[in-house]
Amino acid sequence: MTSSVVPARSLVAAGLPIVAGVIAGGHALQIARDYRSTAGTNNKYADLQWSYLWSCIVFAIGAVILGGVRLQQTGPTVGVRIVFWIFTFIFSIPWAVFAFRYAGRGQLITTRRVVIASGFVGTIVLTYYLSFVRDAIGPLPILSALIALMLLGLTATVFGASGLVLLSAYRHSSLTLSHGLFAALPVMILWFSLQLSLMTSESLPLFADGVIGVAFLTGAGGLVIATTRYDVLSMRPGTGTVGERAAVRELDEAVVTIEANGTLARANTTARELFGEQIDEESVVDIVGHEPSALDDQETISCWTTAGRKQFYPRVTELVTDDGDIFGYSITLIDITDREMRRQRIEVLNRILRHNIRNSLDIINADAELVADEARADSILDTTDTLHQLTGDARRIESLLRRPADERTTAELPTIVSDVATTLSEEYSVASVSVEIPDLSVTVDADLFQFALHNVIENAIVHNDAESPRVEITGSETETGARVVVAD
Repeated sequence: MTSSVVPARSLVAAGLPIVAGVIAGGHALQIARDYRSTAGTNNKYADLQWSYLWSCIVFAIGAVILGGVRLQQTGPTVGVRIVFWIFTFIFSIPWAVFAFRYAGRGQLITTRRVVIASGFVGTIVLTYYLSFVRDAIGPLPILSALIALMLLGLTATVFGASGLVLLSAYRHSSLTLSHGLFAALPVMILWFSLQLSLMTSESLPLFADGVIGVAFLTGAGGLVIATTRYDVLSMRPGTGTVGERAAVRELDEAVVTIEANGTLARANTTARELFGEQIDEESVVDIVGHEPSALDDQETISCWTTAGRKQFYPRVTELVTDDGDIFGYSITLIDITDREMRRQRIEVLNRILRHNIRNSLDIINADAELVADEARADSILDTTDTLHQLTGDARRIESLLRRPADERTTAELPTIVSDVATTLSEEYSVASVSVEIPDLSVTVDADLFQFALHNVIENAIVHNDAESPRVEITGSETETGARVVVAD
């Protein structure tokens, strides 16, 4: 009775890995055909396909070999578990290469590092094997410590790569967490089963055998579903993270990230070019002259750079924990030196012109009052009054344009337009000004908008040849705000 049960269990325990190996091998052939069909084209995912193909090949070989070893045994043996552990370690190499590339960390993968990792895993396999024969050659405590240390490093790498896969899929706007789960499923199921088989191999050997078989079958299914259902070989969710980092790194503005205590955490290329060695030698607070918490309140700041003193517009983003505690700051410094110099020059030129024009107009006014021809004198005086008004308008425009952005408020558009129209109707009693504005709330600098609208309506009245000028003001809502039309 007993002799008939054991072979049946052995057949099942061996059959599951073999079936898994056949599935993984067949899928490897399909990936190889797809890879060959895109040869010679600009295949942007060839690196993913190549590493995933090798993952499937190693998985298939390991599963078939383990099934073959199990068929030769009448019951659970240490040899079966050794084969399982060895191929779990070996499978981790091509899968980790795929995982880092999938998560956008492909720059970490080089031929040299892959060779070193392969030698590292080979050493683990060798020392693992020697640990099972140590009874024949005596105790080897150093060997046991070496195995534990190497396993710790390999485990950290595998779980770290799995975490990157899950995180990159979760952050991707077009993917779901399921994409990351199935991409990481094959290696995770093998490693969890490895730990479980270690814990149950002595007390429950048949259970450990079953865990190994189910792990291979589940892993093979994960390899297939990840590519057929979730297209892990035609998407790279790490692109978003890499893009953000590249954008910050290549940004024309200086960007620095600091700890809450002011210690520099990271600086992009522009920041290092601007501030040179001082960015590593001095605190960011000393460089910008303000604490991060107060920096956002500054309209502009002045800093010494490798090109001399420059003016910057600072933008500060607080980095906070889930509990709302600030643990750092991201500071962007926008170079406005050239813009500030142009603004200052224009202001000086504007003041000089206004001053000189007003002085000249005062002289013209004084002389015009002495002109005998009253009609010509009135014409001259009207012209000088107009020029005086223009210089006043220029000063008013300059003042309004220099107002900060926070002067913008939400106001009712019909009220603003009606107030301006009423003022001009009283000033030009012969004119007829009609207003037809829908009920809309707009966010504007009310003073600046009223000034501009007043000038447009007044221009329509003054330059109208009719005895009773008629001006129509209409408005409509647009996708981005509102449109006001003044027609005469």
